[in-house]
Amino acid sequence: MWIFDQEYMTGNEICFFGWGLAHLKDYVHQCIGGSCFGWAGYVRSYWAGADAGFFYYLVNVDAGVYPEFHGESFTPYKYVGVAGPAAAFSTDLRLGPSRP
Repeated sequence: MWIFDQEYMTGNEICFFGWGLAHLKDYVHQCIGGSCFGWAGYVRSYWAGADAGFFYYLVNVDAGVYPEFHGESFTPYKYVGVAGPAAAFSTDLRLGPSRP
């Protein structure tokens, strides 16, 4: 999986491989004035490589109700030049077939 912070696979890039869950906030995207920010919310385009999976984020996690799932799935070798809203706002990436 190759993820870019600009459309059409341009800008900064991060790569993931193998099945599992990645919390995108845990991977540094940029540092400004001594503060570093993760990749959560910065996905603008991607190429899936050999793995299937999905990007997702949850709404109402702390509201005392069942969280609402928003996801964007992809098949192996899928190219997405402009990420959909669920990928663009995603906090997590799952590579492999299972749902969180």
